[in-house]
Amino acid sequence: MSTAPSLLEPLGTLPRARVDDDGAATRPGALHDGLTLRALTVEDREALVRTVARCSSDTRYARFHTAVPVLTPGWARAMCQPAGKRVAVGVVVESAGHRLADEPGVSLGSPCGDEIVALAQVEPEVDGSAELAVLVEDAYHRTGLGAMLVRAALTEAARNGLRSVRAHVLPDNDAIRQLLLSLDLPVKRGYDDGKICWTIEIAGLVAA
Repeated sequence: MSTAPSLLEPLGTLPRARVDDDGAATRPGALHDGLTLRALTVEDREALVRTVARCSSDTRYARFHTAVPVLTPGWARAMCQPAGKRVAVGVVVESAGHRLADEPGVSLGSPCGDEIVALAQVEPEVDGSAELAVLVEDAYHRTGLGAMLVRAALTEAARNGLRSVRAHVLPDNDAIRQLLLSLDLPVKRGYDDGKICWTIEIAGLVAA
């Protein structure tokens, strides 16, 4: 049986926002340097705390469905911790020499580490289902990076034996609706506790 490449194997690089000399960030495009897609580990927990801090309040609310001014280290560790069929993948950039898109005077993290600019998770639930969640920094919205990242996470989830995942989305989050439909996978839409619940069939991402 042939399968899609694992995230543990190299997947190449992705374009990232260039930072100009004055500290202003341009949107990602066909640039000379790139982002790297990889699985996350507990060693990324501090970078994930910084990622959430860099996001706007609207972006944080769309991800967590509540006001989250900061992500605690324990919460970040749980989000990155490999366990069972959990999938946590991110798009990272080496931190040395780069600045934040919305804070031109602030340098990114430690010069020896990576900074996360986007994260997708598939979290198995106790009832056998699984929940998809995605967070993309504001500077990378509407670039296609989120859709690429979600497809990679769903492919890894399918490799882990999951056949479908759910995504609970706020009703006004049109960007995620378009992202999910752009994946060209079988989806069903329902409602759960005031949120739109998308069910995505992912078994076809792993070829028999």
